[in-house]
Amino acid sequence: MRVTSIVAWAAAIGLVLGLGVGLASQAEAQYPPPDGSVALETTDTTPGLAEEITVSARVQDQAGVATAGVACTFAIVQQPGDDATIDGGPFITDGAGQVSTTLYSGTTEGTIVVEATCGDFIAQVTMIAGEPAAPPASLPDTGAGAEAEGPGWAFWALMSAGAVIGLAGVVLAWRRVGA
Repeated sequence: MRVTSIVAWAAAIGLVLGLGVGLASQAEAQYPPPDGSVALETTDTTPGLAEEITVSARVQDQAGVATAGVACTFAIVQQPGDDATIDGGPFITDGAGQVSTTLYSGTTEGTIVVEATCGDFIAQVTMIAGEPAAPPASLPDTGAGAEAEGPGWAFWALMSAGAVIGLAGVVLAWRRVGA
């Protein structure tokens, strides 16, 4: 077997594997789609040490309408020390779909992650205790968005180009082997 046919086969296999990895790494949609969402936010993402801050959850249905009467619990899932605390609830969302609790940041600098569980939905918010204030960050809407529509045209254009190149490599390799 010639060196060029080995190179052609290797290129073809590499392209096919690359195409497979590209397809496997794409986002997946949840079926059936979720019937709502929860968004979690805090009054301060960079609280001082030994500070009390408010953590709020907002629950909405699939259409984005506030959902009242949902039980929510809160928990600290990560903290730098061992004295940060939160009133875990359970709390029931009001007519605006909102519920709030109080977090005590503790006396150790570092990352605090709070998680809210509201019905079937879970959300997290991260704070850095004892750090200087950072610009405010926006939270993504967890209910729906462009990801829910599936891959866009750029994804399919790249996948099509990869498939054409991969097939061309296989044809070239086949011709080389037969020659």
